[in-house]
Amino acid sequence: MAESAQSADRPALYAERQARFETTSGIATQRVYTIDDLEGFDSARDLGEPGEFPYTRGIHPSMYRGRLWTIRPITGFMGGPMSNSRLKGLLKMGQTGIHIVPDLPTYRGLDSDHPRARGEVGRNGVAFDSLADMEELFEGIPLDQISVSFSTWGVVLFAMLMAVAEKQGIDSGKLRGTTQNDVILYHHSCHFFDLGLRTNLKLFADLVEYTARNVPGWHPVSISGYNCREGGCSAAQEIAFALGDATAYIDAVLPTGLSVDEFVPKFSFMLCSHAHFFEEIAKMRAIRRMWARMMAERYGAKDQRTLQFKFHTQTSGVVLTAQQPMNNVIRSTLHALAGVLGGTQSMHVSCYDEAYGLPTDESIRLSVNTQNILAYESGVADAADPLGGSYYVEALTNQLEAKASAILDQIEAQGGMVAATLNGWVQKQKAAYARRLQQQIESGERVIVGVNAFRREDEPPIESVFTIPPSFESDRIARLRKIRESRDRAAVARSLGQLEEVCRAGANTVDATLAAVKTYATLGEIYDVYRRVWGDVPREEILVSMSI
Repeated sequence: MAESAQSADRPALYAERQARFETTSGIATQRVYTIDDLEGFDSARDLGEPGEFPYTRGIHPSMYRGRLWTIRPITGFMGGPMSNSRLKGLLKMGQTGIHIVPDLPTYRGLDSDHPRARGEVGRNGVAFDSLADMEELFEGIPLDQISVSFSTWGVVLFAMLMAVAEKQGIDSGKLRGTTQNDVILYHHSCHFFDLGLRTNLKLFADLVEYTARNVPGWHPVSISGYNCREGGCSAAQEIAFALGDATAYIDAVLPTGLSVDEFVPKFSFMLCSHAHFFEEIAKMRAIRRMWARMMAERYGAKDQRTLQFKFHTQTSGVVLTAQQPMNNVIRSTLHALAGVLGGTQSMHVSCYDEAYGLPTDESIRLSVNTQNILAYESGVADAADPLGGSYYVEALTNQLEAKASAILDQIEAQGGMVAATLNGWVQKQKAAYARRLQQQIESGERVIVGVNAFRREDEPPIESVFTIPPSFESDRIARLRKIRESRDRAAVARSLGQLEEVCRAGANTVDATLAAVKTYATLGEIYDVYRRVWGDVPREEILVSMSI
């Protein structure tokens, strides 16, 4: 009786805060989810167990109970010695994998003294002009004891790393790591043009073939949904564009005579962990399931390793704000937690000062410790797929798979991802989504703390910002000239001539590039050979990508 009276005194339910709740992909979020929202869902077929097809719950039976994800913060600035010092400090802090980003001129196949490199040398990554730079970067770091990843396309930097390993007395069979080598991405999302797309696909296939036959521990591509997402697309589009790129790459390699089970197990992916916590978890589960089914049904893969979707997670940088930057610590922690609950194999946590430039020593150390706390203190790594079976998570996983599958059908109708990139369709889809999201922020429909709500008028400036010394670029150019003067010029000329012959014959370029690198031929000189043989970036490709 007392309970009934108390119930009668309770106020009516509050009206809901807004008319519609939705994820960043525009999927409506219901008030409550039940078994009825999983109509047609077959637990054995669609969910299974961790480590079992279709791998919705993760690619390993024990997940992090057996082995934690690799803590792989991105680093790279100025030249080899500076980044080497930071790497050694982070390795002592608990970093378990290395991820190097080169500077913009390196991405473009330009030496530091090229006129188009001016103002960009060493500013957003390591400047790689010759083998000397790779030697300095890994001085005192044994390459057979840690995996190394590069955020760039493939052959030249991979050849430099091979040469350093040889100098360290390490057999190439012991090298472990990844070259991003996601050449289609750089035409539809990043616009770091160095060569035409068809040329880059040829070099892509060269690296895949070479590593499949000679360097079994190397992942020759990391297909980046991350950069698509950061450039402006939804979670569903991130899935579709990453899988669309992957099918184009598989089709580019098959003419080498390798079977999918010989090279696809070494494909890896890089996903973004964005703002909507549950959508990001569901996205990682959905793409893992879609990949397994696609490899089995479309390509007839038999090897379990081919069916397993392996991915690195980078927490979103684009959603971090210059306003109230310490709020970014909370944002990145939530993004990292989503990556763990989504079953990632390695991770970088974007730093709180991301909006200001390269991370300071303090912010990158905090990034590493964010992962250490999740791994060792939180308990989230103790159970495999702890959210599996959640009505909401499973329903959202299904919805994202359906949306991404519909986008993939549109890509296929145009002839695949290469065609959809060259005709500008991918870029237009991304631009439309980014425009809608920005309109929601500007209208206040989507709240960003410190930007369009809960602002501070007395906000103090950030205490420290990483800066590059003004003299670095000129010092760098002077060093490059000394390297050119001190090397065996005849050996350089011979190696570049032999590389050109290989390129014109259409043969695999990796060995010839490695031979050129060992003579201290520069990155720009090697790219000049590529351009002489295959031409520069076609003007129409630049116009399509940059005019959206």
